[in-house]
Amino acid sequence: MAINSGEYHHNEVTDKLASDFAQRCADLFNVEPEQLNQALAASSSDQQVNQLAAQLSQQLSIALVAAQLGRGGDSAELDELRNELSAIKERYAKQNRQLLEAQQENAQYADEHVQLKQKQHELAALKHRLTELESDNYNSQSERQELLDAVTALREEKTRLEQDNQSLKQALESQRQSNMAWQEKLQEVSSQQQGNEQLEQQLTELQKENEAVAEQLAHYEQLVSRQNQQLSELSEKLNETEQQGENHQLTVERLQQLGEQLREQLSEEQAAVAQHKEENQQLIERLERQDASSGDMAQQIEQSQQKIEQLTAQLGTIDELKQQMQAQSEQHEQALQEQAQQQQAQFEQQQQQWQARLEELEQGLAEKQSQTEELDQQKQSLAEELEQHKVRCEQEEQEIEELKKQIQELTNRHRDERERNESLRSRIDNDSRQARQAFDSLRSEHIELKDELEQAQEKMMEYKLKFDYAQKQLQSDS
Repeated sequence: MAINSGEYHHNEVTDKLASDFAQRCADLFNVEPEQLNQALAASSSDQQVNQLAAQLSQQLSIALVAAQLGRGGDSAELDELRNELSAIKERYAKQNRQLLEAQQENAQYADEHVQLKQKQHELAALKHRLTELESDNYNSQSERQELLDAVTALREEKTRLEQDNQSLKQALESQRQSNMAWQEKLQEVSSQQQGNEQLEQQLTELQKENEAVAEQLAHYEQLVSRQNQQLSELSEKLNETEQQGENHQLTVERLQQLGEQLREQLSEEQAAVAQHKEENQQLIERLERQDASSGDMAQQIEQSQQKIEQLTAQLGTIDELKQQMQAQSEQHEQALQEQAQQQQAQFEQQQQQWQARLEELEQGLAEKQSQTEELDQQKQSLAEELEQHKVRCEQEEQEIEELKKQIQELTNRHRDERERNESLRSRIDNDSRQARQAFDSLRSEHIELKDELEQAQEKMMEYKLKFDYAQKQLQSDS
């Protein structure tokens, strides 16, 4: 009975230890004792045990501590370790939340960076537009200045041509007066009836000079016609200048060259007129000398009375020639008057055309000025917008710098937290490995205890059978 009671007490102690150990493990792993027993009973396949260990990997560190304190059962340190693990979990969750917030902020910063790039592109487009407007304004100002210069040059050319025409008119008037003086001289010579050979030669010379004067007058008329033609060409070139606005500078230069040529021709003609005046003055002096010698000529006239009679017929011819010359002079003067009137009408018409063109140019200049003012206003507004945009860009750049600093701080904090997490993960992995090893050792110990328990149960059964058999024997003996 003592042996049986000792074995029973040993079995009871063993069962109690096994039950306490299973309950403690179940408490540590937050599972039911039956689930832990089923998992341990199925330990022949380590896959379920590993699966259970993987599901409870966050509590392996506590299991390791519980295994180390299995015999002592220090619940205070176990609670402290549980609290520390909970704090680590909360800190890790907080770090994850901060990391998620940092990622969201990074995405927001990326969107803001894209918007900033778009604003920078818009700023570049505004700068390009402002440069184009400044270039257009500069070109319009240059074109306006060129138009003003062209108008000024045309006005000067017009004034010069008017002066040249006026000088030509004066030269023609003086030539007409000179021609009339020569006609009076011829009449005086014919009235004196100087029929000597010298007078005939003088008359012939005067006729030749008169013809030369007529030729010069024709030449002057050709010059006036040429100048009118040149004025017409100038007007046509001016019209071409209006049609070809892009090449107006070249046309102005050509007009200036043409004006220079006209001035040179006028200078030559003025020199020729001056030379002709000088020749006329010499001729007048010669006639005066001839008048001084008229006394001697009277004696010669008395001596050559017979020659006068012979020259009477010639004087009739001279009278006819004089009348013809007078008629030609009147016709020439009338033609000159008509031509002068035509030139005056053409000049007035050209002046009206130039005045209309000038008004058009002034109107175009006014429009250019208004456009320039509008462009200046647009430029001013664009400059203000650009300045505001620059201020906004500076503010956004400052905000970006601050955000970069915050991102750098968050990155540093995240790196520190990641390093701490790596350290904690390493420590948890180490603790998990140690806990797994402890769990494996506990499982082995549990198997051994289970085997011993089965052996003890078999022995207890054997002892019970023996006790029952002995008891039956005692009852049969009694």
